[in-house]
Amino acid sequence: MLGMIALVSLAALLALLVQDPEPVRVVPAVPTNTAPINTAAEGPEGTVAALYDTISGPAGKVRDWDRLRGLFAPDGRLVAMVKGRGGMRPVVLTVEDYVTRAGQGLERDGFFEQEIAQQKQVFGDIAHVFSTYECRYSLADEKPFLRGINSIQLVRVGGKWQVLQILWEQEVDAGPIPAEFLVAAGAPKAARGERPAAALPPLAIRVRGSDMMLQMAQQWGKAWPCAETGAAVNVEGGGTGTGFAAFAAGQADVVLASRRPADKELAAARASGTEPVEVCVGHSLLAICVHPDNQISQLQLLELRNIYREGGTLTKWSQLGVTMPAGVSDDIVLVSPQSNGHGFQQFRSQVFAGGDRLRSGTHELAGHADVRDFVRETPNAIGFVDPAYAGAESGVRTVPMSAGEGQPALEPKAAAGSAYALAWPLWVYYRDEPTGRVKAFVRWLGTDDGRALLQRHGFAAAK
Repeated sequence: MLGMIALVSLAALLALLVQDPEPVRVVPAVPTNTAPINTAAEGPEGTVAALYDTISGPAGKVRDWDRLRGLFAPDGRLVAMVKGRGGMRPVVLTVEDYVTRAGQGLERDGFFEQEIAQQKQVFGDIAHVFSTYECRYSLADEKPFLRGINSIQLVRVGGKWQVLQILWEQEVDAGPIPAEFLVAAGAPKAARGERPAAALPPLAIRVRGSDMMLQMAQQWGKAWPCAETGAAVNVEGGGTGTGFAAFAAGQADVVLASRRPADKELAAARASGTEPVEVCVGHSLLAICVHPDNQISQLQLLELRNIYREGGTLTKWSQLGVTMPAGVSDDIVLVSPQSNGHGFQQFRSQVFAGGDRLRSGTHELAGHADVRDFVRETPNAIGFVDPAYAGAESGVRTVPMSAGEGQPALEPKAAAGSAYALAWPLWVYYRDEPTGRVKAFVRWLGTDDGRALLQRHGFAAAK
């Protein structure tokens, strides 16, 4: 063994576009009406060249999938090293799995995978090829968007070299390609006489989901340097649940989510042939606000719970060491956004225990702006809002929050991040499509530009 994990393959393509369960094995069909694929004289390298040629082509070009089937030995397979929550793992595909899941994307978007270096070993009727490659959307692209190595095992059957197995992993996951696998690397080979394709027309990365993240995501879409990949960003809201439903139906490439998918949502995505890839992009915060005349210095989560829950023991400001101005009642007046809104749902998940209910008599108002205005006009009131509604010009004062005894009390600012007591994660889920455009967009969200937009909208960027 060479002690080297082989990187991406024929599908720079498929990466995570696979289900967890092992797919049903299908014997590849015998090609019909196709020219000879390779001869014994050409050797294993002829089959490898045919593999690249078969899957590569400009947008709109129909691939010869029968030719690809004929390159594989019966029971030939493709093994993708994919990244999940537990790290890298192998996922086994039949040729039919590959054609079904990657074929449409290759033909629609345009894709060229080209060998730049090769190391071959042959013994009798078996061969192994380490084939280093680069991927481009178009032959006109100056730089590849992806590199890796295909580890290809071949057997000679009836005088033809056929693929028994391809194992791949991409450089972005495994690390830089060692120098010994870049021997003789040069400019990518021209694709067997084909003229360079024209630049790809703009494509849309379809983003759906959380309304709370909608405005920020629209700014992401405008700032995303789509010229580098030929893909614009189309953003729609509708809620996290709507985003997951669109994802499972193949109508969304990226889901904006204020929660993780429910079991049935995850099952629906997997049933459609896609394993959602999860990325935490940041945290959303809630600000506890009081009237400017209220001098409470900080609150702990347990105190907040006992203020807001039915049967809670804190009903007077004096119990918290606060003296109200003359003429103002000592009773704590509770204010909340409507209980069917996202802000309240997050508050309940962070503050309340299992059977807790909101205290009777709490003023449930239409939105965060209404809560802020009520607190501004009511000296003994307390409320919770999105930090955007409690800024310096809001007329209310935010209360530093502590997770518990001995924990720091922090203001609800983006810099506090997940350390703030009323912070919860914001997720992005994406489908890893063949040409890598969606992955490139999601990775851009973690750059300085993407993080800056998160913070500009009052969210804390993930570290």
